[in-house]
Formats: sequence, C-alpha cells, structure tokens
Amino acid sequence: MGWLNDRLNSSIGKKVIMAVTGILLILFLVVHLLNNLLLYLGPDIFNENVARLEAVKPLVRVIEVILALIFIFHIYNAIRLYFENKKDEYFSLWMKRLRDEAEIEIYGENLKKIFEEEKI
Repeated sequence: MGWLNDRLNSSIGKKVIMAVTGILLILFLVVHLLNNLLLYLGPDIFNENVARLEAVKPLVRVIEVILALIFIFHIYNAIRLYFENKKDEYFSLWMKRLRDEAEIEIYGENLKKIFEEEKI
C-alpha cells in the first residue's frame, strides 16, 4: 500500500487524481443534464423518471454525499497543486538566478584572464 501512496502523492499522481475527480464531476453534470432533458419528451416521461428516483431516494442521498466529497477533494487538490507549483516556480527561478550568477562569475574570471593575457 506504500507504493500506492507514493504514486498518488507524486506530482503526476496528484494530476491524475485531479483528472479523475474532474471526469466524475463532468459525468454527474451529463447525467443531470440528460435527466432534465427528459422534460422535453413530455411530462409523463419526466414524471416516470422522478418516480424512479424517488424509489431509490436513500441511494440518491448517498450519491449526493459522495458527489460533495468528490467536489471538495477536487477543490482541495487544485489549491494544493497551485501552491506546490508556485513553490516549485519560485525555487526554479531562484536556482536559475544562482546559476546565472555563477556563470557571470565564471565568465568574469575567464574574461579577466583573457584581458590579462593580452596585456602581456
């Protein structure tokens, strides 16, 4: 189980979780849209669908809770990924700045040597 935790907490794993939760939310929207579009097929068909949903109301309530948890988890992961990417961005900029300063220092020393050699 440790390997699964390692995989899901990696950068790619977090993005996969974002994708899966996003797809589940979109799936909910599509099912909800299709149920509402039944209204255009006539009131009888729509009322039959409502009656079927009323028959499984406890299951619908459980699904609502699961949907809310998916939504909260999706938002939490989005915020977490945003701040981790910002942290990595600042770290990358800091490392680039250090590298550039080191290159300037190295090239500056090399230029000094070149100018000193030309004076000889």
